[in-house]
Amino acid sequence: MTPKLGMHFDDLDEAYDFYNAYGKLAGFSIRKESTNRGKDGEVVWKRFVCSKQGKTDEKHWINKELVQRHRMETRFDCKAQMQVKIDKSCGYVVSKFVPQHSHAPTTPSK
Repeated sequence: MTPKLGMHFDDLDEAYDFYNAYGKLAGFSIRKESTNRGKDGEVVWKRFVCSKQGKTDEKHWINKELVQRHRMETRFDCKAQMQVKIDKSCGYVVSKFVPQHSHAPTTPSK
């Protein structure tokens, strides 16, 4: 099932599990990226993103060569994400969904 704006989840764990399962079927892994809390400490919204979201910090690059890290680049500035926000009546609701990736999907590992 694909995430859709307005989908409801009882809690953040359920939203994470749903997006993680969607990611596995679509060929990508996810991570928790941002959280915003209210004054009472309750999570107001949370963003789950593709694990390839973002860019490597420029301090690790010299003359277009990756230094201090002798491994492959893993960030491709992917914009795919699902954001949920609190809805006092029903838990959390999907408020943003971006399905497009800036990289090819991977095959699931065995």
